[in-house]
Amino acid sequence: MTFDTNEPTNAVVRFGTYPPPAGNTSNATLTTTHSVHLSGLTICTSWVVSVEATDPAGNTAFNNNGGLYYVFHHAVGSDAYLSPTPVRRSRSLT
Repeated sequence: MTFDTNEPTNAVVRFGTYPPPAGNTSNATLTTTHSVHLSGLTICTSWVVSVEATDPAGNTAFNNNGGLYYVFHHAVGSDAYLSPTPVRRSRSLT
């Protein structure tokens, strides 16, 4: 899962098979280009995703696509490091 922020932040990705997603994974590295590996995904399953980012000052931004969440389908042979194909276009977390 990849996404961008407009300033260096950490990354938390919440994911699950229905909203609100219960699973989460994170990357504490402060950067503007985030890549977070989602593990434990069942193949041939649709997943919903939201992201959080916190800057060094403690300001947190949250993006769940306006409550619709981002959705991707984990197909056989796909790589969870790739950006998911959202139902609606991904937006930068700005």
